[in-house]
Amino acid sequence: MDKRLLLIVILALAMRFTIFPFVVKDEQRMFALGDAYEYDAIARNITENQSFYRSEWVSYGFPTSEHATIFVKEPFDAFRPPVYPLFLAGVYSLFGHKPYIAIIIQIFLGCLTCALVYKIGEAFIQKEVGFIAGLLLALDFPTAIYTNLLMAETIFILLFLLTLYFFLKFLKEGKRTYLIYSGIFLGLSTLCRPISQYFIVLMIPLFLVIYRKDIKRGLLSCLLYLLVFLAVITPWALRNYTTYGSFKLTAIPGWNLLFYNAAYLESYRQGGYDNLENIREEMKVETDRTFIDRDIVSPFEKAQLYQEKALEKIFATPGSYAKIHLIGILKIFATPTFPPSERIFGIPLDEPATRAIGKGFVTENFAKALGNLVRFFIQNWKALLYLPPLLLYLLFLYLMAGYGFYQIIKKRDSLLIFSLCLLIIIYNVLLGGVAGVARFRIPLMPYINLIAGYGLYQLILLRRKRSSLIRT
Repeated sequence: MDKRLLLIVILALAMRFTIFPFVVKDEQRMFALGDAYEYDAIARNITENQSFYRSEWVSYGFPTSEHATIFVKEPFDAFRPPVYPLFLAGVYSLFGHKPYIAIIIQIFLGCLTCALVYKIGEAFIQKEVGFIAGLLLALDFPTAIYTNLLMAETIFILLFLLTLYFFLKFLKEGKRTYLIYSGIFLGLSTLCRPISQYFIVLMIPLFLVIYRKDIKRGLLSCLLYLLVFLAVITPWALRNYTTYGSFKLTAIPGWNLLFYNAAYLESYRQGGYDNLENIREEMKVETDRTFIDRDIVSPFEKAQLYQEKALEKIFATPGSYAKIHLIGILKIFATPTFPPSERIFGIPLDEPATRAIGKGFVTENFAKALGNLVRFFIQNWKALLYLPPLLLYLLFLYLMAGYGFYQIIKKRDSLLIFSLCLLIIIYNVLLGGVAGVARFRIPLMPYINLIAGYGLYQLILLRRKRSSLIRT
């Protein structure tokens, strides 16, 4: 047994199961985000009625008033791809409607993800780098929190990591079986969280770069990869066509463009984010009226209208949008925590106060923002128990990642895998954009940790070298 791998798994289990009792203490904490309500409803509809369709009709055990906002996206099955609901449905079929069992399984899958990061580092970089990266992920507190929520992140991270692992195995050993596996897992990750549906577009030119000396082989490999990916996602696209008249995998991109990207822009133009919820409500009322006038009932047709209205607002003021999009990207990396952690541990962090801090850095001067920060900690002193350690952890991680990136460029070491890690990070944050929430950082942690692990390992080597010189 690999002792390093065993240590990673033990630490990952310890971190995640330390959080678990706080979650099961109040079952609604598993549903800290509205998305969990939708996933659960679809899974229950599958087990009770053997159908995805109209999952919002399934009676729900918890008070629905918490979810009675515009963010309940109906019908659920048009917005949520099938992989995660099917995972939940499998658990419910075996054990009954017991979400905590799904959480327990997710914890073990989260530990498997940490082990896979170690294996990727060991096989394609250096064993020590994989060990450090696996440890960093095992001990990552925000990632451990999301493992304890009824959310798709844990499954998605594992599936996408398997995509990377088998792609690298194919490049290293040349076996097309590994390429097929990679295409399958890319398709499954897309059917888990649709954000990865466009990643195949970036992979196509990558084949041509890798096989620039053998273009024919590169084209054939690329074609095989694309066909496998399409074979996985096409059944769901056909299902949406027969059900709603659209081949799209999900209606959520249009929704997000209007109620996140365009809404944030409009709120920013009005002087800050205080009026964000009102703007969203106004947008919802306006689009609902248009749906009635045009007799639009398909969620995909509605999503198309959302997209059109959003793009109209964005292109009207592209400079302002570019600014808030960039700020959103920075917030993805800089925000240490998020509402689910506050709800799970019962620490009374006032969300309007945290938004005020963000608003201060965006629309006010630094002095006012600093004042918001001080008042926030005075009113919520318990935040001092965990926010400073998280901030220090993020600072350490980014310093190591920055140093690792510098050493990668300097030594030109393992350029392919680190280029892929960087490509994955850039792709996700560009699509995450305006909202700028810490949740969007969770799927990026394995790749940040691999780069940071390389940086930390290089520092360890430097220290050993200096120590040996001093002794001699």
